[in-house]
Amino acid sequence: MIKTAITFFLISLFSLNIMSNAVASPSNEKIFCASYYAFYYKKEVEKLPNDKTMHCAMSCYLAVKCPKEEAYLIGYLKEFWDIFGPGDADWNDIKANKAGIKFASKKSKYYCKKQCLKKYFKSPKRK
Repeated sequence: MIKTAITFFLISLFSLNIMSNAVASPSNEKIFCASYYAFYYKKEVEKLPNDKTMHCAMSCYLAVKCPKEEAYLIGYLKEFWDIFGPGDADWNDIKANKAGIKFASKKSKYYCKKQCLKKYFKSPKRK
């Protein structure tokens, strides 16, 4: 739990630094939107059957609630973290994130989950 909290804190700091350069107004209150919702939806997403479905759904959920740029950023930062941390960095995770963000156009968590499960139903189960 502590590692998770630290991970999301670091992602938030990176988001603030990177997004502050990309956002027109430094007072934009949505700058931590994706970090907040990533933590909020984490337990729900972890119940999904495989890694690609989890990446897809989380990115979709984030893009429904927050600017798409933040959803992309969180996905890239997660994979960057996996390169240097205990996770397994995988280019296909980025592809699953992108698919999820595309599904977010319907603005529905139900649609996100349904489409991600459909797209990645053949992916290997989590260990």
